[in-house]
Amino acid sequence: MEIIGKRIPIEDAEVKTRGRATYVDDLRFKEMAYAALVLSTVAHAELIHVDIEKALETEGVMAVYTFFNTPNTVYNSAAPFDTKDFPAQECLFSKKIRHQGDRIAMVIAETKEQAKLAAKEISYEITPLPSVLSIEEALKKDAPKIDPSGNLVGTCEMMSGDMEVAQGNADKEFRTKILIPSYHQAAMEPHGVVADCDELGGVVVYTPTQNIFSARMICAKVLGISEAQVRVVQTTMGGSFGSKLEIILEPLCAYAAYQLKRPVKLVLTRKQTMVASRRSYGIQADICSYIQSGKWIGMDIDIVADAGAYCSSGQDFIWAMSAKPFRLYKIPHVRYRAKSVLTNKTTASAMRGYGSTQLITALEHHVDALARHLSQDPGEWRKEYALGPEDKDLRDEKSFGSIGLKQCIDEGLNAFNWPLGISSEDEEYWYGASLALGIHGNGMYPVHTDLTTMGLKLNMDGSLILSTGTVDMGTGANTSFRMMVSAILGVPMEKIGIMHGDTTACPYDLGCYASRSIFVAGNAAVKVATSMKKMVEKDTGLELEQVDLAVYALDAFTRCGKDICCSETFVSQADPMSYAAHFARVRVHKKTQVVQVLDYLAAHDIGRAINPLSLEGQIEGAVQMGIGMALKEGLRYDNVGKLINDNFKKYPLVHAKEMPNIQVKLIESNEKAGPFGAKSIGEISAVPSVAAVCNAVAVALNRTIDMLPIQEFMDRV
Repeated sequence: MEIIGKRIPIEDAEVKTRGRATYVDDLRFKEMAYAALVLSTVAHAELIHVDIEKALETEGVMAVYTFFNTPNTVYNSAAPFDTKDFPAQECLFSKKIRHQGDRIAMVIAETKEQAKLAAKEISYEITPLPSVLSIEEALKKDAPKIDPSGNLVGTCEMMSGDMEVAQGNADKEFRTKILIPSYHQAAMEPHGVVADCDELGGVVVYTPTQNIFSARMICAKVLGISEAQVRVVQTTMGGSFGSKLEIILEPLCAYAAYQLKRPVKLVLTRKQTMVASRRSYGIQADICSYIQSGKWIGMDIDIVADAGAYCSSGQDFIWAMSAKPFRLYKIPHVRYRAKSVLTNKTTASAMRGYGSTQLITALEHHVDALARHLSQDPGEWRKEYALGPEDKDLRDEKSFGSIGLKQCIDEGLNAFNWPLGISSEDEEYWYGASLALGIHGNGMYPVHTDLTTMGLKLNMDGSLILSTGTVDMGTGANTSFRMMVSAILGVPMEKIGIMHGDTTACPYDLGCYASRSIFVAGNAAVKVATSMKKMVEKDTGLELEQVDLAVYALDAFTRCGKDICCSETFVSQADPMSYAAHFARVRVHKKTQVVQVLDYLAAHDIGRAINPLSLEGQIEGAVQMGIGMALKEGLRYDNVGKLINDNFKKYPLVHAKEMPNIQVKLIESNEKAGPFGAKSIGEISAVPSVAAVCNAVAVALNRTIDMLPIQEFMDRV
């Protein structure tokens, strides 16, 4: 039976739905100690002294750690490798406070209540420093330096054609500017870690991280021990959306457990998660298009990103955006320029669509406004310039994989039964509908080496165990891997087990980010299953379909002394893009200015649908996120750098009852480099969603939107 393309429920869906999943905060170990953090209430200051005496005298307290009694080893929490390519600015505790929520101290006690009580007994002395709270302030020549190296994290410039030619030949220019805020990833599970010591004196870290091997590397570095002495085990993840990519709490807990030789648990509150973990990058975008005789001949993109308090992935972020403008529209002259700067806000990091969501929101709102400005249908305008199946990267004329973008547009235009770019109204509401295109990658190649190793073992009853360091964030990746192995070896899915997310028990994986799970890790699953198939056929001299695997495995073990297992490493050498076209229709209440999304369609070029049920779930969830980000989400800080909306009461999310009907169209472009032709879905599903809603509202209001969220834009105008 051909299993690829079947609608298979995600393997742990029922366990999670029934509340039976074990999350990090559910872990209980003998002699467990509990940690509580003391976080800075100011955005920028020099730490002079921390008074821990009263805390140490509190009942049950075992230790208090600060900058002054812990290693000051610096690291980069976003680094996949310990190289100079990833500037190190962070340590367990900082002497220089860089944002509200920066770590001052950590209390370890017998109970959670004792730890929290003792944390309140800690006082500290600081010398306040002037804060840098905006991109404009950070770029000033006389701005206070957040890092000794300055506030500029990095720059990036890409070009195709000649911008001076576009400017000289144009008879029209059209410019838009937009401010896109930082967002809270809003995973239901707050950040948490448990660390323990093993029998050999090493450390075991239990964490819902996206990157177990980076966690191992950084913990070993901070503790001053080898990576062989650190084991990282991924726990069930209660959501991440990028917030748990970087290694934030793991070194703290590992250090405490290593020092005390007992298990330590640290779980943050929602407010602590919002100020002391990670947020998305906010950007300012300035885009100018050049028109000659009605033709789109040039586009100039300038972006400045707010990286927050530490460099982290600030340089990578602006580079992650850089390729997209050259792989979306066919325009003769395109220039992309970007900067990333430090501010005294929580460090920025990944959020679903890393860079693509911000870029596409700005770019696609510009394109929609441009089409209206030229009295063009926004769908037909995009079709005219969108890359087709045979097109290449504008910068170097290189092919980069299957391009089903125009098919996405056509499918959407045929199925979405609302006129685009034309506003209408009745007594109560304004109405509008439009679209946005999206683009996102499939892994880290060619930025740096991208590989995954998987192992496969045949048991003596004919069942299989797949071993992978790739972690499943709840997307159903493990289900898809098992489907691929089943398809190649003809073994039913129920006879394929999986060991995953353990640095000691599983082979290496770069991490669950950059939409690499299906494309890169999926290729590893295909490669190792194919290797197993070849081994069986070589040993038996038969086609796989003729072999009883249980008989073969038992015979190999008992008669030949052979354990049937294999391991394969897949190193990515391809850089395809996933594409999408999203369509939205909205209404805006004339008196209250409340926006409601009435109808939505998402068309996606997914290469090939491994598991359509999982794909549809990913898309529907991403649309919900996008609607919230467009309409009402966004982190707000006061004039001294304090986060104003630091809980879910103040940070409103879109709920199920607010969701429109969502049509999903899956376009199979058959990516040659993908496993069974597949491409990614997890992040591309979110990329155009903000822009689609934003564009529909702009049509309804007959305005260009220059800031998000839209509700704040409406309040201002």
